[in-house]
Parts: sequence; structure tokens; C-alpha cells
Amino acid sequence: MIADIQKGNQTNAGKFMEPVANHYGITSIEFGLEVVKLLNEDKLVFQKGDSPSKGKIVFTNDGTHPVEAGHDIYRDVLVRSLKSIENFGTPGKHIIPKPLAENNFSGASLVPVTKAKFSKNWQNVDLGDETMINDDLTDKNGGTKTLFEKAMKTETIGETFTLKWEGFLLGFTSILEAKGAIKVEVTTDGISKIFDMKSRNGKTQTKYTFLKELKRGVHTTTVKLIKLAPGKVFQVGQFLVVDHQ
Repeated sequence: MIADIQKGNQTNAGKFMEPVANHYGITSIEFGLEVVKLLNEDKLVFQKGDSPSKGKIVFTNDGTHPVEAGHDIYRDVLVRSLKSIENFGTPGKHIIPKPLAENNFSGASLVPVTKAKFSKNWQNVDLGDETMINDDLTDKNGGTKTLFEKAMKTETIGETFTLKWEGFLLGFTSILEAKGAIKVEVTTDGISKIFDMKSRNGKTQTKYTFLKELKRGVHTTTVKLIKLAPGKVFQVGQFLVVDHQ
């Protein structure tokens, strides 16, 4: 996001978030401006190792997640911003306007993986206990318990699962790998499409995969594993079904 902010442009995420905030009259606070300001003033090193850091704030160790000094910046921006807006607005009832987009997720629900029908060679996955927390408060399970809730896995090409659902959009949780490592054939109401279950950065990730939006109604989706790289596993968890309110 640094390059966009330095040019005075909205970030890729903000381009989607700000119109929603404006539509519903929600105040927003941009934390990145202060970070880039300190970076431009040579008072901050964005990532440890980028440049000599003596006497400067080190914002992050991994290029993404702020360390304590980074969160101190966020805290100060939040306090300053809240003080500046505390006298704005009128107390009272507020009418929520019509949705900005018809295909919003307000009617979304999570469906457990147990609702799907699996072929023979699938196994339950032991996701551990969500209460297993490291000393730094990170999840010992890497967040997989929270994402998947329950999960099934297979290492056999040709295995399938089928889910009958009602709505206009279906997503399912899965383990993503490098491009080409896992491919599935997804058939919904007789129409098939090949999906490459690739991650954003080429490394193993746990994410949602969303299918194409359909006309609202009852649908049947079958997912068939058609390619699996050696040593990899195809793992799926709970589903996200989106319906109109």
C-alpha cells in the first residue's frame, strides 16, 4: 500500500471500503497515512532489515504485521481521530439505507462440512483445540480450527463431495497450494468448470474459494479432485452459502 499512499491515491482495499462507508454514513480512519509520513521523514523503517534502524521506529518484522511500535502508531492515530470527531453527529435513531449492492453478504450463513455427501476415500481431519494458544496469543493451530470448524481430506484423485444448497453464491474453505498443485472440477446444476486451487503467494494457505454467482434458488454442486501433486492433500471445511435477505 505504500506506493499508493505516497502518490496520494486510495489503496486497493480502500477503493472498495470507502464507498461502503460513505453510503452508510460510517466514519473511517486511515492509519497508513501516518506510517508513510514517518517513513518519508526517515523516522521509520517499514520492515526490519530494509535499512539501518538505529534511532528509528521498526514498524514490522515480516512486511505485513505491525510489531508493538507499529501498534503504538495506530493507537495514537485512533485516539487523535476520535478526539477530533467526538462532537460531530446527532444522537438519535438512524435509518439504514438500502444496500449499496443487491448481492451483499448480509444473508450469508456457514454450513458445516458434514452436510455434504462424500465419496469413499475421505478422512476426518483432527484440527486440534481452538483454545491452544501460544505465549504471544497466536493460535497454535495456525487458525485452521477457526476457519474449518470441521474438515475432511483425501489424497485420492477422482474423489468427490456433493452439497445441495439454496442461495446465489457458494464458497468453501480449503487448503490452497502453489499453482497447479491441486485442481478440481466443480459441477453446479450440470455445468462444469476447472478450478486451480492456487494460493496468492505460492505457499500453503487456508482460504475461502468462491464459485460464480448464480440465480437465487436451490442448487447442487459436486467437487471432484482431478489433480494432486505428490505429498499434498486436498482438504475442505465448512461452506459459506449466501442468500438474499
